[in-house]
Amino acid sequence: MTEHLTDTRPKLPQINSLDRRSRPRKSLKAEILTFWNDARFRRSPVIDCTPDGARVILNHPVEKNETIGVIIETSGQRVRTFARVAWVKQWNSTSQIAGLEFMKLDYTLAC
Repeated sequence: MTEHLTDTRPKLPQINSLDRRSRPRKSLKAEILTFWNDARFRRSPVIDCTPDGARVILNHPVEKNETIGVIIETSGQRVRTFARVAWVKQWNSTSQIAGLEFMKLDYTLAC
């Protein structure tokens, strides 16, 4: 004798993996400079930038979860902070596209 079990759990809406953010994405127009221990600033082309992070093209090799220094220039302001590399994809033989998550330990530079 076979019993049929009924799933009585409430149905949850299907969530696209791109929609897992706690709040809507707000894009910013920004320029980003990156730096490592060599203290050389490198302009990194910005694909997308929000107050919480950015997608950039890097010509310096990085690894997931690495911490790098960033200077974010937007709306006439310059902010220096650090970012965690959330993900990395090889773009071509010399460049990578990286997702950066800005750390909240930021401070404004006196220019």
